[in-house]
Parts: sequence; C-alpha cells; structure tokens
Amino acid sequence: WATLAANVGPQMEVRINGAVVGSTEVRATGYQNYTFPSVSIPAGAKLELVFNNDAFSGDGDRNLFVESITVNGSTIASNAPGVVFDRGFGAQAFDNVDVMPGLSTLYWNGALRFTVPSSGPTPPTTPPTTPPTTPTDTPPAGYTRCASEWGTCAFTGTADVVYGARSTWTAPRSFTGGTACTNAVFGDPLRGTVKACYMKPTATTPTTLGLNLSIAGTGSVRFSDGSSCTSSCSRTFNNGSAVTLTATPAAGSTFTGWSGACSGTSTTCAVTMDAVKNVSATFSAAVVTRTLSLNISGAGGVGFSDGSSCASSCSRTFNSGSVVTLTATPASGFTFTGWSGACSGNSSTSAAHLKPLAGSYAIGRGTELPVWSDYFGVRINPGARDLGAVKR
Repeated sequence: WATLAANVGPQMEVRINGAVVGSTEVRATGYQNYTFPSVSIPAGAKLELVFNNDAFSGDGDRNLFVESITVNGSTIASNAPGVVFDRGFGAQAFDNVDVMPGLSTLYWNGALRFTVPSSGPTPPTTPPTTPPTTPTDTPPAGYTRCASEWGTCAFTGTADVVYGARSTWTAPRSFTGGTACTNAVFGDPLRGTVKACYMKPTATTPTTLGLNLSIAGTGSVRFSDGSSCTSSCSRTFNNGSAVTLTATPAAGSTFTGWSGACSGTSTTCAVTMDAVKNVSATFSAAVVTRTLSLNISGAGGVGFSDGSSCASSCSRTFNSGSVVTLTATPASGFTFTGWSGACSGNSSTSAAHLKPLAGSYAIGRGTELPVWSDYFGVRINPGARDLGAVKR
C-alpha cells in the first residue's frame, strides 16, 4: 500500500539479477497484492524491489509499505533475516553504501534486496496488523516550510534556513532575500529522500541606539559627540560605538556620582552602545565652610557646640550659615567678664551666626572672603570671625 504526494503514488520496480522484470505505480491506501508476469527465477538469484520516486508536497508524503514478497512459492517478509534495504536514488540504491536491515516501511528511495531461496516461506518477524503512520517533518522550533527540494525558498529580509526531511536537518544558515533549496547549496543531509527548506526570520539589528540621561541637581553633562545637556535628555548613537560622558557641576554645586549604565564618582564615564542605555548624573549643593577664630585672655576655657573646646586662643571651621554656640568656663579663682568681637555681653554663652555670602566666589588658597556678622556688622578679612573672651 502507499501514501500519495501530489496525487502520485510510489513507483515500485522489481529486478532479478539487475534486470527489470516489472514496474507499477502503487495507489492502494490499504494492503493489496501486486502481481508481476511469471518469469523463471532460479534459486540464489538476487531479487530487488526498488522505490524510486519519494517526494513530499503540501498534500502529503509519498511512501511505500511492503509486507512481503512471494517468489517461487516462497513468501519472504520484508523484514526477514537476510533482507536488506539499500537507501539511495538511482545508482545509489545499488551501491551497498547506505545499507540497513530490511523494513516494511520505505520512507526513502532505495531497494529491498534478498537472495531467492530454493523453497519454503520465510514468515515476517513482526506481522503488521494496521498500516503504519506516515511520518511528518519535524523541523526546529520556530521554522516554517518555504520550499520543496529543487524549489526556491524566497522571503523578504534576512532569515535562517534549514534543509532536510523528517527530523534530519542541516545547521541553520543565514540568507538575505532567499535561496535555492538544493543539495548543491546545503549538502545532502538525508540521502535518497526528497527534502525541503524551512526558514525562520532573524531580528534586524538596529543601526542606532538611544542613550537616555537623567540629571538631578545643578550641572551639565557633555557627550563625546560634543553635545551637552543641563537637564534630562536623550541622544542617539551608532550601535556598537563607545560614548564618553563628562559631568561638570555648576557654581556652588559638586558632582556626587553616576547610576544606571554608569557608576562611581569620577566625572567621566564610558558607555558601549550595545543596547538602549539609561544613565543618571547627580549634583549636590557644595558645602562652604567658615573659620571662627577665638582669642582668650586670662585663665579659662571656651567650649563650642560641636563638643570641642579651647583653653587658649584657637580656631575652628564650621559650615557657612550654621549657628555656633560658645560657652565660657573660667578657671578656679577667675570670673568671666565678657565677650568682644562677633559676641558681646557678659553671659557665659553666646551664639555666632556664620552668614552665607551673597553671590558666588571662587575659593582657593589665600583667597580673601568678605564676611559680615548678622549681629554686629563688623567687617572681618580674610574670611574669619575674631572673637575675644576676656577673663579676670
């Protein structure tokens, strides 16, 4: 019996010692006897049953199913000991290269071969009860059929293509626009079988990618293409390119670090554009400090609100704008008589307000900063407040 493809059945040919003695198209879809003209077949002759038009089409897979062959009164099962199947098309069916034990289901072109016995039947090793199921192609996941063998697998763009049949396939190969579906292109992964091509489109690699920048605080970020941003923005760069970002804080700010595709606190960062990238740059207000100078007369000590203290003239540094409380403690036998400078009065405690400066100043070694007291309007240079504590 047979399965058809393109409404054509398997072509079955019988040969004795290489000579063709009969041929027919098998169209029956259930087991049926086929008889060839009687010829003299001596014992020991080589009998071959040839299947030579295997094919696969959209409406089916052409296969030949053989239960047994009867010759000279002897019935030989197709899978009996001594029966072999030489797989191949044309001369390949007789070259003894791709040989396997006899079988009842011929999925491929080839020849069943055995030596004619003198007499007596040889029973099948496993008599079939129902026709076997015709196998189907099982290409790799995600692949769809695009052409039969000798056809053209055509598509738009780039796709991976495999070539073969059943579950035997070539490794995927990439083509653009299509390819011929032939052994000449792919090699022959399954001899003696009509094969097919299956394709899977490949994702198009973008030529450019986006870099999204978020800025917190006051400052700017410059890109290696020369452009820059002072607030959150986006730029587009070539796929695979290296982009350098440089952070510059505004006056009165400092750069505190990167996050996202950049990290660390260096003002520069390099990003490789192999995907869409997100980068954040953070700036914070700069911390400005002021110096408080203390002169002590007599015996005693002065404590500051940061927990430190001095028993003689000294200096301390505090953040601009902070309020510092000083507490005078006389030594034994002395009394505190009063403050002068940025503090006044004779209370043992006094507060000095280190006022932030209006405007912006570039601060460096030796720079003089004008500092004004909120309390007394005393101008002090360079950038220090002098306090006098007099004790007697």
